[in-house]
Amino acid sequence: MNYSAKEIVWLRGFLAELGITQDKPTKLLCDNQGAIQLAHNPVFHKRTKHIMIKFSYLVEQLKDDQIILNYIKSADNISDILTKAEKATHFLINRKKLNMQIVDNRKRQN
Repeated sequence: MNYSAKEIVWLRGFLAELGITQDKPTKLLCDNQGAIQLAHNPVFHKRTKHIMIKFSYLVEQLKDDQIILNYIKSADNISDILTKAEKATHFLINRKKLNMQIVDNRKRQN
């Protein structure tokens, strides 16, 4: 989420330079409810100490209304196709949602 927050803020700044302003916070979807809760209520303890430095940027952007975090079920998270091994049925469904197609280069060699 931290990396995505950085990208969102950069894109918002770039669009602002082009004269396209954003009136509302940008939605960031996450399938980890614990991470969302921690971002809204950053609590320091032994188990979170190592991530709080990176996480503080995300918390700052939430407070500045640049980003809003929304939960998405893992089954509905189409970005999982790029990061996780999925069952064939889920892979095909998510591939279709992303408009990805198979290109067979063997046919082009003729």
